[in-house]
Amino acid sequence: MKKYLLSSLFVLGLALYSTVAAWAENVVYGLMPSSTYGARTTSFDIDALGATALKITPEFAFENAEEFKCGTSVGDKYYAFVVNRGVDAPAFVTLNFTTGKMVVVNDKSFTYGKPGFGANGMAYDEANEKLYTIEGVYDESLDAPATKLYSVDTTNGTLTEVATLNDSYKAIASDHKGGFYLVKVVSKDRKYYPVLYKVSADYKVTEAVANTTVNCSYTTFNSLVASKDGNTVYYVAGKSIFAFDVTAGTVEKKGDLNSNIAGVTFGKSSADGVAAENIPDDKPAAKRFLVMRRIYGSVMGDVPDDSKRTYYYYNVDGKEVGYANYGRLYTDLGTSDNFNIVDIAKPVFDENGNIVARNTYQWGQYDFLDYTFKKTPNCVTYKYNEAGQLVSDTTSLYYHEYIYNENGTLSILNTYNKYTKKLSQSIKYTYDEKGNVISYVSDGNYDYQKYNAEIDYDENGNKIEEYQYQVVDDPNMPGSTMNKSKQLESWKYVDNCLAEYQRFRYDDKGNAVPDFKTVYEPVVEGDYNDVYARDSSYFDNGKISKWMGESTYSRYTYADFTDMEKDTYMELTAEVDAKAYNTVNLKFTMPQLGGIQKCKFVIYRDCTPIDTLSLEDFVTNADPETGLCTYQDKLLKNGTYDYFIQPLFTAYSDDMMAADIDEPGIDDGGVVTPEENPEAEWIGYYSTTPVQVTVYTELPAVTDLALTGGEIKTSGSIANLQKTYYAGLSWKNPENITDYGFKKNSIYLGMQKQSLAEITKADSTNVNVELAFEEDTEAYVVTSYALGYAVSDTIAIKIKAIENAAGVEGVTVDGAVKATFANNTITLSDNATVSVFAANGQKVYEENNVTSVSLNNLPAAAYIVCVEKNGNVNAYKYRVK
Repeated sequence: MKKYLLSSLFVLGLALYSTVAAWAENVVYGLMPSSTYGARTTSFDIDALGATALKITPEFAFENAEEFKCGTSVGDKYYAFVVNRGVDAPAFVTLNFTTGKMVVVNDKSFTYGKPGFGANGMAYDEANEKLYTIEGVYDESLDAPATKLYSVDTTNGTLTEVATLNDSYKAIASDHKGGFYLVKVVSKDRKYYPVLYKVSADYKVTEAVANTTVNCSYTTFNSLVASKDGNTVYYVAGKSIFAFDVTAGTVEKKGDLNSNIAGVTFGKSSADGVAAENIPDDKPAAKRFLVMRRIYGSVMGDVPDDSKRTYYYYNVDGKEVGYANYGRLYTDLGTSDNFNIVDIAKPVFDENGNIVARNTYQWGQYDFLDYTFKKTPNCVTYKYNEAGQLVSDTTSLYYHEYIYNENGTLSILNTYNKYTKKLSQSIKYTYDEKGNVISYVSDGNYDYQKYNAEIDYDENGNKIEEYQYQVVDDPNMPGSTMNKSKQLESWKYVDNCLAEYQRFRYDDKGNAVPDFKTVYEPVVEGDYNDVYARDSSYFDNGKISKWMGESTYSRYTYADFTDMEKDTYMELTAEVDAKAYNTVNLKFTMPQLGGIQKCKFVIYRDCTPIDTLSLEDFVTNADPETGLCTYQDKLLKNGTYDYFIQPLFTAYSDDMMAADIDEPGIDDGGVVTPEENPEAEWIGYYSTTPVQVTVYTELPAVTDLALTGGEIKTSGSIANLQKTYYAGLSWKNPENITDYGFKKNSIYLGMQKQSLAEITKADSTNVNVELAFEEDTEAYVVTSYALGYAVSDTIAIKIKAIENAAGVEGVTVDGAVKATFANNTITLSDNATVSVFAANGQKVYEENNVTSVSLNNLPAAAYIVCVEKNGNVNAYKYRVK
């Protein structure tokens, strides 16, 4: 279903359906806008209005005039800007109210960004015999809405800018004396008041009739027409008619109609215009971007839905600002509905907007098992010449050199081995007059790199065939050569979108044999912006030949970004906060379309979304002077980050546009807002170009790390005695450890990647850790903060030092009561009997039913300490110091 954005309906809050007309009798003519039937002619007596709504009935219908923008009479002709059915840009036409004929004078010059695209009023100056139109714009020099006044060449619709008028106006009318009237609708206390302005012959604007008492409904259909003497100006606002008495300076409501009317004029047209010839087509080429790829299935066949999703983002220059891959998660019961980030790609831009590097990063436990992005070897760097042409790129394996012709087309592509610097392959290109590559010659170090190619295109410039062949000696004609077919590739398109790719190889007899193909199947019939891509390989063993599909397939989703550059453009800056630790301040502008329709802002850090702001959030956080919204990304880990923002807008379908849901006091002409229809979708177009920021705070590590104790436990039999060594470590924590978001202290030994202990209390300063082997090693402490981590100095851990420091060795440790030794004191886990034996076996000490025992009264020597309870015994060898 085709989607329309409100950008085609609003330009900075200005109404689109406005017009003007010349003088005549009391009967006026106009058009009843309808997206269903097209604009329909009608007429009524403007003095017959009263308390009861006057019924107006349609006559002729201009079916192709799906949208009526503005129009007026010029003699016996009626000129207008309309939007033809199925076309996005307006056309300059004549409408014959007598015969019902519409003649398109020019439908090529008023595309997005060109004068006339948003025309919202038209007036004919009889005094100077010139047709004029107005268009609402945003004047960047004034930083405010403004109105452009153009003269119109009725023979071809050419617009010539005459003046820029401050402020925005709904409609324009001629005063028949070389000047104009304008109407502006002022909002006050949630009510709308029409105010009339006068434009002099030198384009000075002054207030003609003030108004703070007679209010009107908001509408998108606005007309302004002046009486013959110019003293009465009628304002037609949708269904309501107002009259400004210029002499008395008053305004009154004349009455209402039973239907909306636009393009009101006093003259009934009876003649036709002539279609202009040789008008260049200004319609921009469609800008279609891949925004999402899904991969369905798996090699094992255990994923019923998509297993991987990739999202792509682009700036207004059409350059990719990054992509992110997500993988489906698994649970104990199978697959999950959730996805997690897998890897990303981030480009690096230079000051000219060129991509100078494209780096890929893998998500994983790389910073001492904390999750972070780690740069992979699969990165590419690019270099450009002064003309902005790519002259080289370097991958993980190859270096490519680009050499150009004088006309800027690529002449030669050389490929070198990155490490040996030797030329591997060279390709020379030939072009047609349109700049398409029609052939190339490849030469290289290996036979498979030596071949020629010829390329064919369709009328739209799409490549449809590439034939590769090798020039070899002709075995039948010595001294002559022949072409030996190598490979054939073909592409097929539907509605200018790729529908099938196929590759053929050639057998020994020179016959083309199917090899591989990809079929692009629309998810919804006829819509090639959302397609399944299914790969198949051709199987042929001499007996059976068939296409065999792959176990996985893809779904590609594209979006049309045509004409969205100006509407969605945003500026983004980023800087490190001067006070807060590792905090980045983002400042960004409102896109032009964002102030007109529903909009929200997705903030990305390293290609992953971190937050979404609503339009209300933007307004709340915007600086009233600069209009910039500020967003803080707080407590980041030390590192370099890339930010971009993508605005999202509401989109509407044909069905949504058809219904007219009237609100009290509002006639919106069929536009359905998100509040009125919850089926409205959010869609994104261009993103900002990434900005890069580095944050760093020096983080304190623990100090005074030392081996302060040890323990040796033995197990097994006398013949196979196993010893386990424990190191007692202590350290001093930084005084301001909590200022940086302290998380934990992790103890590492040697080259081990896994920490042996993790202490999460900021006041803990010691721990016992088990050595994996009975050998000397090293120890260090990694302190993890919200801002990153700090690593302590490394100390040596020697087995001999553990034995000397601890003075204790577990002989048997099977009892229920455990003992710990420190400073000649034994601490028990429960009440028990403690017996101490000298080396000669003599019992030298015993205490019953105790939880701690001091051995300070014993001479310095080695003892056997037995801890007994309920027949269970733990025995330790301990040295009293």
